[in-house]
Amino acid sequence: MFSNITIGRYIPKESIIHKLNPITKILIVLLVLISINFFGPFKNLVVLLFINVILYLSNIELKTYYKNIYGFRYFIIGILLLTLITTNILTSLNSVLIIVINLLITSTLMYTTTISELNYGIDILISPLKYLNINYHKISIIITLSIKFIFLVFEEADNLFKAYKNRGFKFNGSIKQRMTKISDFLSTLVELLMKKADNISNIFKVKRYDFNSLLYKNKKQININDIISISIVIFTIILLGVI
Repeated sequence: MFSNITIGRYIPKESIIHKLNPITKILIVLLVLISINFFGPFKNLVVLLFINVILYLSNIELKTYYKNIYGFRYFIIGILLLTLITTNILTSLNSVLIIVINLLITSTLMYTTTISELNYGIDILISPLKYLNINYHKISIIITLSIKFIFLVFEEADNLFKAYKNRGFKFNGSIKQRMTKISDFLSTLVELLMKKADNISNIFKVKRYDFNSLLYKNKKQININDIISISIVIFTIILLGVI
């Protein structure tokens, strides 16, 4: 049921996207996610085509990315129907495009960036917080773990659903019976996730993790590919904005 959703999992490959500096990748994702909210359906369709080029360059099968879209199909259909009732068809289609682009570009970042690289990128980008006497290292760790925890939720949900299914458990019956079964499933899932969170917390305590002195090994330097990539994205966004 949840096995199609793999956002948050790193997929090791040799590709241009994998080799980009994590700061560059995070900035590209932010630029895309912000800009698509100001574009109409036709411009966002161009953005979607542009994103597919990035997916191809990541050397990861396209079906891996679009499995996530399929996994969120009921949510997407629900948004489409809801917006069709309250707005027009173009606005509805644009809402769906925004969701699809969000899922694809976020998946690209997650699939091509290790957790340490992601943490490094976030850490550098929020480092100006040090001038406000804020422990930005701790914030970057929290953000990174929160992002990765999303995948953990779906992974645990899928494992739990398979366990229920193997025991012959079915979400059928009357509405009241179904609600009771779903409530039982969700409460068990929350309990499992809380245990996972406790384990992560204990690991930090045991290792006496020092948030004030983070060291990053094998840091990727900003190179010509990063400059070209971010320039292409900015140019495309500006071009679509003025057309």
